[in-house]
Amino acid sequence: MYLLDENLNPNIAGALRKFDWDIRTVTEVFQREGVPDNEIIDWLGKTSAVWVTQDISAKRQYEFQLKTGRISAVWIKQPKPGLSGWDQFKLVVRAIDRIHEKVKSSHGAVHFWLSKRGGPTVTWEAKHY
Repeated sequence: MYLLDENLNPNIAGALRKFDWDIRTVTEVFQREGVPDNEIIDWLGKTSAVWVTQDISAKRQYEFQLKTGRISAVWIKQPKPGLSGWDQFKLVVRAIDRIHEKVKSSHGAVHFWLSKRGGPTVTWEAKHY
């Protein structure tokens, strides 16, 4: 399952579900807007869902918690002028198959960078002992 953060266009989840992807938005899961990151991260840890977000400040603030909780995440790097909903959709669709295959084949959590310049690029992977 994938969890699309509130900072991304929610239509991405709806479109991908039409093609049988198991993806929900934060608003759908929590039935409200403005859910704090730590609440999202707790839920991700319980469900093993992959967080898809462009909240880079959450990456810095919660990196240790995400890694120790073995939570997979896709960090979308937003250029200065921002990304339109269409650009967000194209980025996710272009990369989701490769992300999914890597998450399935890994022995733990995986973090990815995704940008208009390329990706997905694995930036961290939990080691299996």
